[in-house]
Amino acid sequence: MMSTLSDVAKMANVSIATVSNYLNHTHPVSAQREARIKEAIENLHYVPNTTARTLKKKSANDIGVILPNLQDSYYNQIYEGIKSVFSNTSYNLRIQFSEDIPAHEKKIAQNFISLNVNGLILISCQPENWEFYRKYYSEQGCPIVAIDRMIKDLNCNFVSFDNRNIMRSITTAIIQKKINRPFLFTGSLQFSNEQSFVKGFQDAMRDAGLKISSYQIIATDLSKEHAFSKMISLLNHDRPQAVITTSESLAVGVLEAMSFLGYSKTQIPIYSLGEDKWNIYTRTFSSFSYCRPAINLGKKSAQMLLDQLEQPYTKENEHVILPGGELSCSLSGHEFPADYSSVFLPAPMTDIEIHALMLDTPQVHSLINLLPNFVRQTGIHVDVQIEQHNNLYKRIVSNRQQNSDEFDIYMYDLPWLRTFAYQKVLLDITDEMSRIDSSVFFSNCFDYYSLYRKHYYGIPFMYATQILYYRKDLFDDKGLNADYRRKSQLSLRPPITFKEYNTVAEFFTESSACPYGISVPTAYSECLIPEIYMRLFAYRGRVFDDNCHVTLNSMEALNAYINFIQSIEAAKPNFRTATDSSVVQDFLNGETAMLITYPSFFTDNALMRQKSITGTISYHIIPGRHPLLGGWGLGINSLTLKKEAALRFLEWTANINVANYSTVLGSNYAITSTYTNDELNNLYPWLKLCYSMYPQSHPTLPPILENGVVIPEYSIETVLAENIKSMLNKEMSVEETLSKSQYELEILFEKYKNA
Repeated sequence: MMSTLSDVAKMANVSIATVSNYLNHTHPVSAQREARIKEAIENLHYVPNTTARTLKKKSANDIGVILPNLQDSYYNQIYEGIKSVFSNTSYNLRIQFSEDIPAHEKKIAQNFISLNVNGLILISCQPENWEFYRKYYSEQGCPIVAIDRMIKDLNCNFVSFDNRNIMRSITTAIIQKKINRPFLFTGSLQFSNEQSFVKGFQDAMRDAGLKISSYQIIATDLSKEHAFSKMISLLNHDRPQAVITTSESLAVGVLEAMSFLGYSKTQIPIYSLGEDKWNIYTRTFSSFSYCRPAINLGKKSAQMLLDQLEQPYTKENEHVILPGGELSCSLSGHEFPADYSSVFLPAPMTDIEIHALMLDTPQVHSLINLLPNFVRQTGIHVDVQIEQHNNLYKRIVSNRQQNSDEFDIYMYDLPWLRTFAYQKVLLDITDEMSRIDSSVFFSNCFDYYSLYRKHYYGIPFMYATQILYYRKDLFDDKGLNADYRRKSQLSLRPPITFKEYNTVAEFFTESSACPYGISVPTAYSECLIPEIYMRLFAYRGRVFDDNCHVTLNSMEALNAYINFIQSIEAAKPNFRTATDSSVVQDFLNGETAMLITYPSFFTDNALMRQKSITGTISYHIIPGRHPLLGGWGLGINSLTLKKEAALRFLEWTANINVANYSTVLGSNYAITSTYTNDELNNLYPWLKLCYSMYPQSHPTLPPILENGVVIPEYSIETVLAENIKSMLNKEMSVEETLSKSQYELEILFEKYKNA
């Protein structure tokens, strides 16, 4: 039976009224009782039911439908079939989409419980969660029809195609064409239908006496973006004779990757599972498609549910396997362009290799996977060497001091541009800028990423602005909101000021809801200094003024530094060794409630998307509303002997299509269309916030003295960081830290004034 309020009260050893007070926040509940109630709710899987299913007769005629999405035409046609059956009945369909995220599916199913639906049809992405569906649906007399993916150990209706034989037929047909080494792109192997596809693939290979390696079966999340990423990686080290995909979405992603890297369907034929459509000339981009009557599958699932609703006491659950359709050749003749003309470059150069020194970051690794496209178009090979952030600046400077032409391309942090331009580390490319379409980039971004004294020394590459990430599930928790209001007389919300930021951080660190409010990275200056600068901007403090006078020792800076110390006191204690990467992991692992960082430090964008969709994580402009504008540019070594080849590389990276593909793989460019593309925004929901915050973001630019000398930002940050670390070690007070930093910066500035 479904758990009741009384069951929760009994297990928690409190009264029903106390449980009601906790759930509705009508009266305070002690921390000890609250903890027992939470534990009881979790153990009993209690779900508040606003319609009191166990006490009231069903009055609504709603049917719940949960599908992964409607972007894939297979799911679209299934829904068309479901709708056609219920269209002439008294039932209303309520359709929701799980995006193949288990937590999201469970939340939808819980909402359907509260809505008192009469039945449920779903393609589940949580096949192990049989206990939930049995407890809250089957045992409550609410019938379920599972499509394609079995829910393990759940006695419910199930309908699917004969996927094992379908895949065996496809693979056998491929083998008969003398293709002995096909690759299979499938969905998650926890799904029963995907397991059947794999078994059918293995059956056919075994029947033909062919060996099969585990890497020939590539599991994805069933999105075209993930298929694109996997195929890009595959083609960088192997070339399959053919590819089979278990959905048209996967086929689209595979074909996009092939085309981008210069392969056609003639070279690598694509076989996919599609739908039975009338438009045989344009129904698929694949070379061959197995056409399944998906509408019939939807109709069958709807009829099974309708039969049980009409005969609740006599109709048994059914397990139905439908025959597939037929394997047919696509007659569309559609091919993606072999040279991808929208990424046009001049005639190829041959037998040329350029060398690039770049940051060790997932975004650069993604770009490396796309380089075969550049090689195919230009004939220019690119050798990329990567370096850690805190070593990259030193290595570029060292190469310049040695007058080395070892590297043709340098990737530089935004604050380094002026220094590298002044010191002639980077080549002046002003005369060649007509080859770059600057109109596709953010407004005025070349002022920050490229320009020094009205001359261009590079192009924008990676765009980054600080964002506040926070645990939305904690901030929305009614109990935590009540506790926070009692403490601060305010509602729990994304903090607007840095004082509020510390108050919220301290609240979470002291509560049992989350180990710590925040983590603060101070392991090296590149991660420590942004913590200081964002507070200086918020409190209207400055390191130097427009006349290049050092102005650090001020009341505004004192407030910023004091706030920083208060953040440290509310943070995870490992701040001395914490880095930009480690604080991200703390946040994703549930150790912290808030995080201010750049999106580029999140390497698992799929996980971030899941947490965003399920309401676990959300995003907001940082406290003080003055985020730092970060990012990286690409420039050419002034000593290069391969200027033309290097320029072509810059042209290629500045292309809209390359930016979009890089974004799919997790990068952020300063190109406007990336942030206005609906599909990319659906893939990465935080892109809109990144784009909207650009006008409010502040770059960190080193000073230019009257004599034209640029004081390196690296030297300024070194002074600040060394003194701040002494302050953190309690070797100096805040006032002493500011005074000493002011003095040392004045000496530094005087040194360059006299240079």
